[in-house]
Amino acid sequence: MIDVAIFSYNRPAYLKNCVDSVQRNIPDARISIFDDNSDDPDMRAYLATLGALVVPVPQGDKSRHGGLYANMQRAYDACRG
Repeated sequence: MIDVAIFSYNRPAYLKNCVDSVQRNIPDARISIFDDNSDDPDMRAYLATLGALVVPVPQGDKSRHGGLYANMQRAYDACRG
């Protein structure tokens, strides 16, 4: 089983394309989406449709973004395969 980590922030069209591509080309992959606290309404609506695929943002200062390295570490820590 392959774990695929997708990092996102306020780009719903790109995220949708990425998720669709992974699902089409690696159908057995476990997808985890690490959103960096997006505030775009379209992005938030799309994230809501993905349910359990979205890894929750750690509790704390919601006004700050985690940054690429912190999100990469979260993804590494969440890998199961």
